[in-house]
Amino acid sequence: MSDAYGQFRQAANLLREERQTRPDGKAVKPRPTARHGRLEEYNLRLQHALAWTEYELGLVTTDAHLRRRRFTDAVRRFASHFTATTYRSEPVLAHCFLGQALCLLELGQHAEAINLLKPAKNTNTRLDIYRQMVEVRIRAYQEMNDHKGASQVAWDYLLTRPVTRREAADWRIALTCARSLCTVLAAGPDSQLQARYRISLESLAGDVASAGEPWRSELDATLKDARIDSPLARLSRARWRFSTGDYTAALAEAEQALAAGSRAGGPQEAYLADLRFVQAAALWELGRWLEAHRTAAAFLKQHPADPREDRMAQCALQAGLNALKAQPPMEIAEFMRFVGSAATRPAATNPVGSGPAATTAPAQTVGAEAAFHGGSVLFEQGRYSEAEQLFQAVPLGSPFYLRAQYGLALSGWRQLEGKTIAASRPAQAKDPTTATLAALTRFFQAAHQELRDEDRPTAGPAVELATLVVKHLIEREPPDLPHAARLLENIESLPQTKSRNDRLLLALRVEIAVLAANPDPASPIVQFIIQKRPTTEDLTGVLTHVSKSINRRCQGLTSRQRNDEATRLRNALLDVYRNLLTQMTAGQGSHIRQHEAAIRGQFARMLHEVGLHSEAVTHYRWLEKNAPRTMSAETLRGFALACEESGQHDPAVAIWGRLSKSLPPHTEAWYEARYHQIDCYHRAGLSDHARKLLDYFLLQNPEIKVEVWRQKFEDLRQKLPNRRERTGGKG
Repeated sequence: MSDAYGQFRQAANLLREERQTRPDGKAVKPRPTARHGRLEEYNLRLQHALAWTEYELGLVTTDAHLRRRRFTDAVRRFASHFTATTYRSEPVLAHCFLGQALCLLELGQHAEAINLLKPAKNTNTRLDIYRQMVEVRIRAYQEMNDHKGASQVAWDYLLTRPVTRREAADWRIALTCARSLCTVLAAGPDSQLQARYRISLESLAGDVASAGEPWRSELDATLKDARIDSPLARLSRARWRFSTGDYTAALAEAEQALAAGSRAGGPQEAYLADLRFVQAAALWELGRWLEAHRTAAAFLKQHPADPREDRMAQCALQAGLNALKAQPPMEIAEFMRFVGSAATRPAATNPVGSGPAATTAPAQTVGAEAAFHGGSVLFEQGRYSEAEQLFQAVPLGSPFYLRAQYGLALSGWRQLEGKTIAASRPAQAKDPTTATLAALTRFFQAAHQELRDEDRPTAGPAVELATLVVKHLIEREPPDLPHAARLLENIESLPQTKSRNDRLLLALRVEIAVLAANPDPASPIVQFIIQKRPTTEDLTGVLTHVSKSINRRCQGLTSRQRNDEATRLRNALLDVYRNLLTQMTAGQGSHIRQHEAAIRGQFARMLHEVGLHSEAVTHYRWLEKNAPRTMSAETLRGFALACEESGQHDPAVAIWGRLSKSLPPHTEAWYEARYHQIDCYHRAGLSDHARKLLDYFLLQNPEIKVEVWRQKFEDLRQKLPNRRERTGGKG
């Protein structure tokens, strides 16, 4: 900048010399020629540039003496070439008046700066220059501590700018005017003049507040200590206290302003809405939940078209939920009245976050959230039918949809558990199982498309409930197998959850296959083995569950004289084992064959239980040959009984003998093994040997400690002829 300034000075000197000398070097009086006019124009341009350059250099100069000299030189240039004449509307001339005033301001000549700019009006000066002149005059008055003058200059300017056409710079001047008026009011005692200033400030504050942010927040900071008690001033102070975290003071300001509203000439409708909003927000932050709920709910009734309606609805909802948990708790009836009105209330936006200060986001209604929470409250009270109605009001697409469907399903299940499906129910009454099944189906369909993080905690309980419903559908008479199978598919379509019991789900799938007379009921198990690589314990657990369930159903059928159906089911269950063993021995991999011993042992016990003893013996012998380590005492007992029942007494004698040697003496199992060993000799036609064994046993065990076996051995002794009887009494 210094280099440019030097060049400007050199050019100015050359122009001055050219204007005042002839070619022969003698001085001449200027003549008004065209060339002379151009020289004058160039000179003015250079002087204008030099003056402004002096000013800009002064602003960046740190040396006080040099700084003052720069501004002084700039004033001289502005005055000697431009401002010495009468003020005119040419922009360049007006700009020079502005430049000289700025320099005077920096030199501390505030009054001179004010007087210099007095001729400038909005009617004879371009707007952007005039606005800068106004700002200079305001600053000059402020530097002189004349806030009345500053406010008057600003006020006069604002009167020339309609509120609807004001720009950012205009609102900055308005805020400056407000600060000056606040200073004036704070400095002097109450008087008629002060009252006029107060009226002006309230009018100005209303304009600034209507401009929105950021001007409204700056107005709040300006009025925080103002000596005015109008509703708008109290509102500004309340907002300011709230922004600083002083919620108690904010609440007090809002409540005082609202109290004034009940009198004549109270706050306008817009201020009432703002005051009630701040009141609800402050109550929320103070944790006064019941009051916050009631204030926010009242806001919704009093200001139904307010753009903050959704935020107040959210405040009322969350504060109400908190009030229900407070001590003493809020009455449920009061909360449900709010839910009833909110659940049917449409809204385009909904807050994200908590409390009235939350931001908004599209694609959700507070009504949906209110319906969900209201249903949850009624559910906790055991009012399941009423809860269902609210859960049904949560639409698809709402973030609460999945949780509402789970609540709907659980409500139906609770009614089913409470045995509300009584014989006396009207025919048109809805079966809770149907509602539960439909809700779970909707849950899994929606969860398969998108499972939000907030819904993941619900997925586990939903899987557990769905599993219970599948069991219920299977156990019904007649079983609802299509719905049970589809619900199982829905469960398995979700990602793995901690609460999902794959063993139980497989058991249910196999049970469905058995009940549906599937030609290959073992295929689900085979696929499970291939895909999941389960442990033998898992696999036998599945088969045990299926066996117990089918056997219970068979017993029920038998008790109702439906023996053919019971027989068909038992045979179908046996086919599961047969098909599974067939595929295991077909060489599909060691991970399948490794379970064969456990499956054969379980199958052998089942065959023995249903009376197919010979087939059971076949599997027991396979175990004895191929997996002798799996032959536990219980397995040996089953093997021996199967041999005995199928008439194979010789092997039975040997097995009972092995078993008795491995058991602790004088236990029930030991007595049983010795008894059956002796009895099998008798059944095999070796009565003499049986009698000898019995006599020897009784000789060694004169006191049998278990009463039932004492009687059994006595009966066996009576049944076996002694040697004296057989020889006719001869020794």
